[in-house]
Amino acid sequence: MKLLSLLLFIGLVSTNFAKSISYGAKVHHSGSTYSPVPGQNIAKRYLYCAFQKGYLEGNMNMNSVGIRYAYEPQGNYNYVLLEQPGFSKLDIYFKKSRKYSVRSARLSILERLVGHQSGKLEIYVNGRNVISNHSPTDRWRFTESGWSIAEHVVDGMNHIEISLQRHGSSLALLGVKVETVEVKNSGSTISQRSIDFVNRVFRTYHQRYPTSKELNYYARLLDTKQKTASQVRSMIQTLQNEDTSDEYTELVEQYFIRYAGRHASEQEKLVYSDRLRRGVMTLPQLRTECERLKLSPITGNVNSRITRIFQEILRRNPSSQELTYYRNKIELGTMSWDRLRSEITMLKQGVDYKVGLTNSEVSSFDFNPYTLPTNFWQRLKNTTPDLLRQLRRKAQYISVYEARVERKNLALSVISELDRLKIK
Repeated sequence: MKLLSLLLFIGLVSTNFAKSISYGAKVHHSGSTYSPVPGQNIAKRYLYCAFQKGYLEGNMNMNSVGIRYAYEPQGNYNYVLLEQPGFSKLDIYFKKSRKYSVRSARLSILERLVGHQSGKLEIYVNGRNVISNHSPTDRWRFTESGWSIAEHVVDGMNHIEISLQRHGSSLALLGVKVETVEVKNSGSTISQRSIDFVNRVFRTYHQRYPTSKELNYYARLLDTKQKTASQVRSMIQTLQNEDTSDEYTELVEQYFIRYAGRHASEQEKLVYSDRLRRGVMTLPQLRTECERLKLSPITGNVNSRITRIFQEILRRNPSSQELTYYRNKIELGTMSWDRLRSEITMLKQGVDYKVGLTNSEVSSFDFNPYTLPTNFWQRLKNTTPDLLRQLRRKAQYISVYEARVERKNLALSVISELDRLKIK
């Protein structure tokens, strides 16, 4: 609950993040040292660099080039200004003990736009890209952005490189922090090898990271040799075990009640908790999304309403695949009810499987498995070769440069199907 309270606090009052990184570790963190939680083999570390006093504060070290400190008289604080595109760079580093394994690690920055042109950041952890072409969203106040970096953290010294990219303008930083949860290695804890295996299998089959409960359960089966790797893979593929909710699911539920004025649907809990878990969505962004959904509320039972429209137009009930697809689109706000009626009318006219993908559909296709049309693979076979080659180029780009695993996996599946169709 302490972690939950902290996350809610950061999400609701993002400007207070500056104060938290300026004055060091929270009460429930052990700072930069390894001080396990009493009665457990878990250490929660809070590592930070703060710039608001006009010099570096914190328990992480930093080298820099092409930066300067700037003063904000209105708020009576300083910040670091990255103002030389292609040159300004921060190299922040901290040490991890080999006696501990990383359960989770999150990198956060407090950032603001400067001037009229957007500056863009590129961030690497130990030489591995975390994000590129990232730009703050606010010109008037500092806001927080964060990413999960657990898979990039190594034993010994860890380097975080934050660079201002060539195309763009200046960018301001008020602070950088890393929060980790680390487990002491012993006979009673799970090994990093098992953690990596379980994470990899979940990303392959479910396009998400496991919850803490799932990770503990499946990794311990491997470490205690109760199951082989192939057996655990099969179990994860069919998700035999427990409830998939965790603290992120609880956060999504609380934010929907507070800001959307309703309970989150099961699909919304699944999608948004996974985005938080992977670090691709921050709590302020979740709040904005909930407020957007409140402005266009969904009335009545979605499944029943979709079924009624199918019966009215097609004189049949939707298949389970169709029902899931349209429910997800409606609940996530990516399809209106009018658009749904138009698509179902197209089904009546025989557009479903017999007509290939159009040029506009290929151009706008975003490789998002959560909004993949139910008829996509069938229509792919009837698409013209020129459009299929265009789709293949997009898929090849996504498979190489996309950071989100679920989009990359779908792109690889598209390439595999195009290979089968002999589209080069």
